[in-house]
Amino acid sequence: MNKLIPFASAIFVAFVVAGPSQADDTPRTRTVRFADLDLDKTEGAATLFSRIRAAARSVCDEHRSRELIRQQRYIACIDLAVANAVARVDEPTLTEYYANRTSRPSSAPRVASRH
Repeated sequence: MNKLIPFASAIFVAFVVAGPSQADDTPRTRTVRFADLDLDKTEGAATLFSRIRAAARSVCDEHRSRELIRQQRYIACIDLAVANAVARVDEPTLTEYYANRTSRPSSAPRVASRH
């Protein structure tokens, strides 16, 4: 069963990167649609998590490099974008899936409490 998230009638989440894009001061974003997923089920949460990670990698691509400092920025950018997106979606199954998949429990977004 699909649920409507109160923050939007067309369900989506955008990523805002910590730093500006190279072209200007506008944060880079990607939209991840998930109206087709049942977020009450682990399978739906897993699919959304995969979509979020792919979008985060795309948004953070400007930091990708073989240089250690840039590689660290790339990883930190992805981690922040994913954490922010999971918190924004605010669904318990996704939050739990995220916490179980990451090795940084202290960076986990707040646990969704709507249910």
